[in-house]
Amino acid sequence: FKSIIDQVADHAYDVNLFHRGEPTMHPRLPEMVAYARSKGLYTRIHTNITLLSEKKARALLDAGLDYMSCSFDGYTKEMYEKNRVCANFEWALDHLRRFLELKKATRAKHPFTVLQVMEIGGPPRDELRRMRRAFLANFKGLPLDRVVLREPHNWAGDIFMPELSRDALLADGRRFTPCTFLWYSSTIYWDGTVTACPQDFFGKLGMGDLREKPLREIWNDTRLVRLREQMAQGDIPKSLPCYTCDRIWRHQVMAVPTDYLKTFLSDHVMSYGWLRRLVRV
Repeated sequence: FKSIIDQVADHAYDVNLFHRGEPTMHPRLPEMVAYARSKGLYTRIHTNITLLSEKKARALLDAGLDYMSCSFDGYTKEMYEKNRVCANFEWALDHLRRFLELKKATRAKHPFTVLQVMEIGGPPRDELRRMRRAFLANFKGLPLDRVVLREPHNWAGDIFMPELSRDALLADGRRFTPCTFLWYSSTIYWDGTVTACPQDFFGKLGMGDLREKPLREIWNDTRLVRLREQMAQGDIPKSLPCYTCDRIWRHQVMAVPTDYLKTFLSDHVMSYGWLRRLVRV
């Protein structure tokens, strides 16, 4: 782990300490967070909070974790336990509330805490809104920084969802949008295997092994360079998981994916005038 962090510290801004599993299961997670932060990296985890005991919560706060998003896929016991099999609604809710109470009591500004909800198979929209309001009331007065509603995705085609098939997405008016993961991120599995994309849940896009060569060489390897070229040209072989991934098909406005339109406008349009004046000065 330290070798990986040392390799990326001068090239990356942040590090996501999770993929294909629950990060709070790792007994040395707080130590890993602290080490990454000591190298100047912004640290993130995504957790289902079922194992986030008070002891672990304190350790993560002490380590200086920067960002924590929490999956809570259901506003009621029935919805949650249907989606999160073998988990307990009350248990998870208590863990999240206790964490936020601890964050408040210690006056910690970090981690930036996000509640992520995937509304799967819920009731009619009006009823869902009512249930959402009732659920979020559990966090009144607590330092929950953001609530994000997410839509399901098909994990690069590994999960078959008819509504997210290529034909269905095209019929919905979506257009090809090159995936940017290949240019700004890399996913490293527990055993040192490097894959090109975090959506590649089963490692079909394996690009190298850190036990055999450094990350810099893997990043610039001809295989990954070729994959970037294919993505940019929209010439993706059917043999690649990218071909069946729903993330490359999005609604667009003037070639900008609507998912990112707000960010695009704030970064490249609204801020442009301020930037020009700053440069002129």
